[in-house]
Amino acid sequence: MSMRQRIAVLLAVCLWTAPPPARAEPADAAALMPADATVFVAIDAPALRARAERTGLWQLAHDPAMQPFMASLRAGIGPIAAEAMEEFSERIGLPIGQPLPWPQGQVAAAVKIALVEVMRERPGFDGPDGAAGGAAGTETCAQVLRAGVVLVADFGTAMEAFGQIERRAVEAAVDAGYVQRSRESCRDVEITLLRPRLTEGGSPLRGLLAYAFKGEVLVAGNDLDMIRHVLDRLDGLPVPSLGDDEGCRAMMRSLGEAQLVAYADPGRLIAGLREKATGGNLKAIELLRTTGLDGLRQAALAVDVAPDPVVQCRWRMRLTVEGPPRGVVTLLAPRTRPLRVPPLAIPPLESLCVFNYEPGELFDRIDALAATLVNPPPGMFLQRVLAATADGDRPPVSLRNDLLGRLHAPIVVLMGGAGGGGDGIVFSLAADDAAALDEAVGRVHGLTGGTRRDLPGSTLYLYPPGGRPDGDAFALTVAGDALLGGPAGALEAAVLRLRGEDRPTIEADPMFRHARRFLPAEAGVWAYTDQQARIGPLWDGVRRTAADLRARTLRPPLDRRTDMIDDLSGFMDFTLLPAFERVERHFGAAVFHLVADHEGFRAEGVLVAPPGGE
Repeated sequence: MSMRQRIAVLLAVCLWTAPPPARAEPADAAALMPADATVFVAIDAPALRARAERTGLWQLAHDPAMQPFMASLRAGIGPIAAEAMEEFSERIGLPIGQPLPWPQGQVAAAVKIALVEVMRERPGFDGPDGAAGGAAGTETCAQVLRAGVVLVADFGTAMEAFGQIERRAVEAAVDAGYVQRSRESCRDVEITLLRPRLTEGGSPLRGLLAYAFKGEVLVAGNDLDMIRHVLDRLDGLPVPSLGDDEGCRAMMRSLGEAQLVAYADPGRLIAGLREKATGGNLKAIELLRTTGLDGLRQAALAVDVAPDPVVQCRWRMRLTVEGPPRGVVTLLAPRTRPLRVPPLAIPPLESLCVFNYEPGELFDRIDALAATLVNPPPGMFLQRVLAATADGDRPPVSLRNDLLGRLHAPIVVLMGGAGGGGDGIVFSLAADDAAALDEAVGRVHGLTGGTRRDLPGSTLYLYPPGGRPDGDAFALTVAGDALLGGPAGALEAAVLRLRGEDRPTIEADPMFRHARRFLPAEAGVWAYTDQQARIGPLWDGVRRTAADLRARTLRPPLDRRTDMIDDLSGFMDFTLLPAFERVERHFGAAVFHLVADHEGFRAEGVLVAPPGGE
């Protein structure tokens, strides 16, 4: 897709956000879908657009300080989008108004994934020296996964305008020879079928596209049976539907109010694969069993936008598992522990992630799983590498016992914070015998040819930087009762600050205290991001870079970010962005947590307005 086309799509999305007239919600969309659907998604378009106006992003776009930049954006993409729209209008011979006719009610889609046999023509061929070869014919080529899709969209009063565009666009495609059109009837409803026609220019359509109109509702997809099913349900026929599945309904109810819901039934997919698998596909089924993925049952996601002035967006996810967790599922299940802010989380901080995994146990699980798939397993290979650490009477360093076995949860990952607010990511793990761990780390480091740097009370082990400055080279150190890793410069700053005077952690930060209300008392994984600390430097950096590019103080070759800013400057003037401090009130914080239990996994993410910003 060219830049011109991308800009046109962007403008179309902006036009789509214009609020439509209010209208009643249609019937439960899940009740329209086939009972054997594997994936289901529904969007309450009117509610989503109305809620979007409450968010900080919407308010940012309408902030007076942003209007010079927004004007440059409209001036940059407006002509390109208008030209693309005019070209499309000329092709179909119909003026297209703005805003475009988009759905005014609920939009939903279902996907049915199944294992099917694919037939292929076998060409004939001559044998050696002119002898008879193979005969042409039809044979079963393979079993492949195929996805049937159906989309249901309630256009409401916009259906007349949409229908005009549809009729003209299809006529233009047929006249150009891109598609072949046919029709059939289902309960007095006409279904239009479009199939690609091979032409010199090539058809933009891939495979079958079928659609029908039922009043103000569009039903479209690539599977006629699924389309007929939806039409039957719209007529009130009591054919089985996904809405009859109490498990599906219970999953979605458990996630609460939402404008976007998604549901998947991997259990049904896996059962179907197991039932129809033959030949090479049996290996895939065995792989699912070995990895434990055959125990996955249901998954659901719900997104609730701006439910109140503080919460900008909340999403919840559930994944259920049948039977004891095995394989990959076990790997993903952390231990649930009380939330405690680690001492390393010192302001200024961009983000903090805490994972309650035991490194030794995690390694054992990975190694055991890998042992069923590869030989030798990774643990054996890595231990062979460490054989060179044997020294005199000392045996080689044991990866499991001398390194991973001395490390414990939580695994803490920070950006900024004790690293001095730089770009580097610093991680830490608790250690139960710091002296022994430091010796083992030092012996392993000796195999790499890296250098060392002495710090107060600890040693910084630098690994070959690969041409980067020493401050950017990866490093490890044992400080106090923890193993720390990250870029050498950030790591050194972290060690020095931790060994200096007592410093308050982010628990004293108003933004963190404000966001922590949306975290539970216990979790297996949790995370916090200060959007002001993360976005502010990037925002002002873009302004400075754009100014330098305009003043021609920057010369090629440019780095990736600068090059991207240079490319986009033809469509928007970044020098018109206000200083971040003038718009920071639109940015708050984000928190996330995940909990594993006997039923599976539960996760939630919340984006909150800043303190006082609500």
